[in-house]
Amino acid sequence: MGIHIGLHSITKVVQLGFLVVALFFTSCSEGGKESVTDEVSIDYRSHRLDLDMYTVSQAYQNNPRPDSSILYKQYFAVHRDFLVDWIFYGEDSLATDSVLTVFMAEFLSDPNAAALFSDIEKRFPPSGEDPFAGMENLLLHLKYYFPSHPTPVLFTFADGFPGTFQAGLEHLFISRRYIGVGIHYLMGKSYRFYPPDMPQYLRRRCNPEHLPSLVAHQYADFFIPPPPVESNPVLLDHIVYHGLKMYLVDKLLGPEVPDSIKLFYTDQQMLWANTYEARAYKEMIGDLYNFDAALIRRYTGDSPFTSHLARGSAPRLGQFIGWKIVQNYAEKHPEESVAELIARTDYKAIFQRSGYRPE
Repeated sequence: MGIHIGLHSITKVVQLGFLVVALFFTSCSEGGKESVTDEVSIDYRSHRLDLDMYTVSQAYQNNPRPDSSILYKQYFAVHRDFLVDWIFYGEDSLATDSVLTVFMAEFLSDPNAAALFSDIEKRFPPSGEDPFAGMENLLLHLKYYFPSHPTPVLFTFADGFPGTFQAGLEHLFISRRYIGVGIHYLMGKSYRFYPPDMPQYLRRRCNPEHLPSLVAHQYADFFIPPPPVESNPVLLDHIVYHGLKMYLVDKLLGPEVPDSIKLFYTDQQMLWANTYEARAYKEMIGDLYNFDAALIRRYTGDSPFTSHLARGSAPRLGQFIGWKIVQNYAEKHPEESVAELIARTDYKAIFQRSGYRPE
């Protein structure tokens, strides 16, 4: 049994795509030891929209016919811009106040929604654990490396769960103005209403500790486009591409966050990767210029282990080794800023100039 509800499933909205504004960022100089919290300041703002949603869901349960327009004006109208970005992908022409009122009313009047929000309120009461712990640190790093980028406002929301994991998990979104966090996916790995086929390795990330890393990976996806298919990228290209993403994730999270959190590894998997790095790389060498898509997925795709190696191996060894390659390159080329490095697409040159040779 699960709660399979959501604003997007109630009324089908034509998905106009996620409009990402072109980012022309200028990176700060990066000499010496990094201490970004001393060098930058931000206007850090957050809002627990899920608590407003909880209050409104209770109002619907206590009074089957409340005035939805009054509830919308009282709790949601002030956050209209966020709702437009969240529900309508930033397409304001589709989102009149009356439409938004109907969306919120149909979802929040559902008894299943009331049960979900009740669980969330118990797990994250207003005076309890901060679900955004660690996010200010990430936003400080974002401002340090990309000073032109506006500091987004943080919002929590809840949108129910799909009936199956394969339907997709809408737990995060990033726009130029906001970071939306689906707090219903921070309920711990054993929460009863997750999709029943949701893998354990993904459930492990469903907590506030992993939230900054999840967001950093989203930023890496948006800032660094994958190798174009028409270029016939080989395994090496994908390894270095993922290494560039991990390099950015590392910079956005800073040295305060353990590498295991950045990689979504358990402590045991982190130990495995560090111990067997040279042997795993030796296994890869013969396939570096192979463009077989299945092979590339086995080395870089999200999974409980790297299926091209041993069942007990750390997952995504291609990403781990790619990160090591890019770290080596960055150490040998300190004149390149983070913004300049992540913009590079000459993956083979990065590899060759990195001098990466694990012992």
